[in-house]
Formats: sequence, structure tokens, C-alpha cells
Amino acid sequence: MKRKQKLIDKKTGAYIELDSNPLWSVFDKVILLLNDLRSKKYILSWQLDKMMPKRDTVQLAYLYFIPKPHKAGTPLRPIVSSMNMPTTGISKFLDKLIRAIFDKHARSTTIIDGVDLIHRLEAYTTNAHLIPKTYL
Repeated sequence: MKRKQKLIDKKTGAYIELDSNPLWSVFDKVILLLNDLRSKKYILSWQLDKMMPKRDTVQLAYLYFIPKPHKAGTPLRPIVSSMNMPTTGISKFLDKLIRAIFDKHARSTTIIDGVDLIHRLEAYTTNAHLIPKTYL
């Protein structure tokens, strides 16, 4: 697995190995940005609290690979885990703000799960949109 990972890195040039850990640099920049937004009164103190990263839980994002055994040569799917990055609080806060608007406007083009797909196909058929045709 490690050998394949190195081959993917070398082949694509998409990933580089870092010489130093940028976690605390990113952490400090996020703190500075949030404090600056608060001092300029762009955000309220409760919003600052929601977005502020916690020093004892932050982690650097890391890359790992999951094999695709159903594909020839068992290629690897790269996964980036960024669950505890210093920017996670900002991301979660913005998601809560925007999610309702996004869901409302994207609902017609979003399939939630298999049951939702079946219901949509039934409605599509009921409304006579699904007609058997053969195209040559």
C-alpha cells in the first residue's frame, strides 16, 4: 500500500511531503482572522466562540488511501481527513448558516438516498414523464 501511495504521489504530483508541520501557523492565522473580524464588528462574540478553534483538539489534515478492489490493478482512492483542522469551526458555522438555503434551492436536483430515488421515479412515472422509447 505504501509503495502504491508513493507511486501515485510521484505520478500525479498532486501531493507533496512537508518538511515541517504547518498546523500552528494555520492555527495562529485562523485566530488572527477571527479576532480581526470580531474587532471590526463583522461577527458577534457568540459567533466568534462557535468558530474559534480549540488548541487541545486541533490536528493537521492527513491523507490516507482506500483500495478499490473491484477495479483492475486495485487502484487507491485518496481521502483527506480534515475533521479537526483549525478551520473546521468556521466551516461548520457557515454550513449551519447556508444549509437551509442550499437544501431549499438544490432539493429538486438532489437525491438523498435510494428511497428518495424510488419516490422520485414513481412521481416521474405518475406524471407521465417516463415513457418507454427506443432510440436508434
